[in-house]
Amino acid sequence: MSALPPFCLREVGRFQRDLNHQDTLYSKRDPTEARSQADPRLECSPSMSAFLGLDVAKSSCVAHILTDGAPRTIEFENNPRGFAKLIRWLPDCDATSVSACMEPTGNYHLDLATRLFEEGYTVFVANPWSVKQFGKAAMNRAKTDRADARVLAQFARAGLCRYPWAPVADERAELTALNRRRGELMERKVALSNQRHSARCAGVKDSLDQELDFVKQAIREIDAAIRDHIRAHEDLHEEYRLLQSIPGIGPVAAAAIMAEMADWRRFDNADQLCAYAGLVPQPHESGESVRKDTPLCPLGSHRLRRACYMPGLVVIRTQALFSEFISRMRRESRRPKVIIAAIMRRLLRLVYGVLKTGKPYDPAYQPDRPQPRTDSQESVDATMDPRGETEAGSAGEQPAKGYPRGAHQPVIARGRLRLPHARTPSPSPGGRLPIPEKTH
Repeated sequence: MSALPPFCLREVGRFQRDLNHQDTLYSKRDPTEARSQADPRLECSPSMSAFLGLDVAKSSCVAHILTDGAPRTIEFENNPRGFAKLIRWLPDCDATSVSACMEPTGNYHLDLATRLFEEGYTVFVANPWSVKQFGKAAMNRAKTDRADARVLAQFARAGLCRYPWAPVADERAELTALNRRRGELMERKVALSNQRHSARCAGVKDSLDQELDFVKQAIREIDAAIRDHIRAHEDLHEEYRLLQSIPGIGPVAAAAIMAEMADWRRFDNADQLCAYAGLVPQPHESGESVRKDTPLCPLGSHRLRRACYMPGLVVIRTQALFSEFISRMRRESRRPKVIIAAIMRRLLRLVYGVLKTGKPYDPAYQPDRPQPRTDSQESVDATMDPRGETEAGSAGEQPAKGYPRGAHQPVIARGRLRLPHARTPSPSPGGRLPIPEKTH
């Protein structure tokens, strides 16, 4: 932190609140906290003594390390031989005291991140938008591989890397790859269908028909591969079965949601999963004049949102779930997109619930809630101040003017207006509510 320019220190506090927004919004606890007991690398430790910034490209990488001594930079190839060169170049210190930070670059960073993780180093995969804003705050003018590696090392030393990276299980990574390949084929199918519809030449139509048939066959094969892969792994098959118990979620949607969540256990609660999907509001307000519409947060996973979109439409059209909630939003003249986003968020919370409990969706399920307060308890609380004194027994207290004595009147205690717990009066034996006495 001390190596940052003075004009950058003020911005660091803001970054610490705003960065990693898609993983921390509405979250109360670090999702890696439960796993940190099994692996110390999954717990952010302030004892880091070396900070390694890695700029990863297709065939080459640049590393910049910040230690107590002079900073150093090295270039190496993005292959196992280059990774071995990096390991030998790192200082002779405890691996758990080195914090390696890199940006996600498609799949090119995965091999390096996995090798460092296997060697015992703590790896962070930072949000590129966060790193870019950090570099702007530090007034960095250069844009080179070496400059980017230096910014990543400074980003790690500033304490802005909060969630250590860990590799996903092989079977879940393969499911993600298969599902994304299916998405690419579906997009190609739609494009070919549109071209076929507008084509005028017979030769062009025949060529498009042949390609369209090939893509449809590839989609059928990839669907079969996804089903076989899920059936081959017991944990995936159980999650697949649980998700399909939710109305509106079919085989394709269940596989897509599982693929884009990767591992639901990394989320500590349903709010974190919704934030990861970007199904949380992003208000834009300032003072009394700026009151813009509240959109969804764009920092989430667009693929997971896409996987939840069609199930949300099915629920709205069939009224299979949340019928009262949908009717209320329509009565309030909410826009269709607002209703769809709200249903998608509720569906994702159900997804997390059935996966965490390991039980299929039960429409009659009622969560355990605290018992409602009785009338006698509320009447006692209504006449007690925080010190445990009643209205009649506390000196210096008097009922507020214009209110009769009763459970609903505010009490002026020692110069402060205190409002008791409001409650609805019980109906009279005749079925009507009692009429309050008039006061003068």
